Amino acid sequence: MMGTFQTAAILAAGFCLAALPDSAFAGRSELMLNDGWTGTMTPKTGEVRKLERIDLPHNWDDYHGYRHWYHGNQHGSAVYSRMVTLAKKEGERYFLVFEGAGSYLTVRVNGHEVCTKRPASRLVVTVEVTAALSDGENRIEVVCDHPSEIKDLPWVCGGCSGCTCESPEPFGLFRPVRLVTTGAARIAPFGVHLWHDGTCSTACVETEIDFGAVDPKGLALRVVQKELGIDETVPCAGAVDGKIRRSYPLKDVKRWSVEEPNLYTFDISILAGDRVIDTVRERTGYNTVRWPTDGGADHRFFLNGRMGRLWQTVILGRWNKLFYALPIENMVMCHQRRYYQTLHSAQQTGDARVFVDFMLDMILRTLKAKGEAKGGKKKVVRKGGKKTADRMLEMIRDNPKITFAEMVAVLGISRSAIQKHIVHLKDAQLLHRVGPDKGGHWELVEDKP
Repeated sequence: MMGTFQTAAILAAGFCLAALPDSAFAGRSELMLNDGWTGTMTPKTGEVRKLERIDLPHNWDDYHGYRHWYHGNQHGSAVYSRMVTLAKKEGERYFLVFEGAGSYLTVRVNGHEVCTKRPASRLVVTVEVTAALSDGENRIEVVCDHPSEIKDLPWVCGGCSGCTCESPEPFGLFRPVRLVTTGAARIAPFGVHLWHDGTCSTACVETEIDFGAVDPKGLALRVVQKELGIDETVPCAGAVDGKIRRSYPLKDVKRWSVEEPNLYTFDISILAGDRVIDTVRERTGYNTVRWPTDGGADHRFFLNGRMGRLWQTVILGRWNKLFYALPIENMVMCHQRRYYQTLHSAQQTGDARVFVDFMLDMILRTLKAKGEAKGGKKKVVRKGGKKTADRMLEMIRDNPKITFAEMVAVLGISRSAIQKHIVHLKDAQLLHRVGPDKGGHWELVEDKP
């Protein structure tokens, strides 16, 4: 439940989306190498497998059952090879970019080993191959080693690396591969960083440049964002550790939100005189985030000044706007233990119906709480409904660390009324408090051994 919020917070702080793999800009070109590979795989145990044609993405592993009830990952070494025809030009640099390879990467170009057992996994690996490439036909060989007991890479095997991964890593070239051509100087991989000052008042742009053998004094950096009125060229001689940082005032910026995920496109170029020798395009969204983490009663998440909602509420609200007004998140928070137990049960059995039943129960409880808060003829709870004290005991059983504020939000009654019920429950020896008001928890007498 909290993971949804954490992910939203990371995105909302000001994020970037990398250029598309098949993009081509002035000074930079990209050739996709996803088709026409051949390959062999030598497993740790078993027979060698050979394929005459492989198109990427590719995975040698079939996992021996999608539910992974026993160790089903392949281990061994795989070799991919193909030919590439290139019109090599003086003053250009060439890079092979691997977006995902399981798990250690060795690359040979025309028999020259340019990369040896480099940790890859789900990381993007860029290997310069300028010196090894020839004008005309070139042979590329890629070795993917996927041994057992990997300890220095994440998400590699659900059976032997000491973790219970939900997403074990594929074996082989499981994401696209491309050949990137740039000028003698280039913008470094993931070298453009875009963010703002936290209030959407100032845009910040930092560019990391790989100058190669080129003197920075003869180069300039150009930053362009047309919608925001940004178009500036600055000399690269002022770079510090290869990085140039600039800032620009933001006016009337359209903020990114779930409903309107607006993005701004930046074109960052390196110039040699009037000639563009490399360009990268990045997209970013601007918004503000507030999420109190001081331990107080207010745990609400705000995006652009609006309270964030759980994904369940977002889905329900799109179906019927009534759900945007119902505090279902508060009810789920008060039943944390059941929430996680239900999720675990659904994952173990592969049956989501138990989670659907739980959410329907949360919706019903929220509607009843709303009806009780209004009172009079609009009361939802009929004769035989649970008393407030019984509902408080139930919420405490599900979440012993529940706060007064959370009970107020769910039950729809005042804090003083909650406190009176607590006193009565203590007097009846049904409930007592363990530890201080801040950091302690409730304990039901009936649950004690």
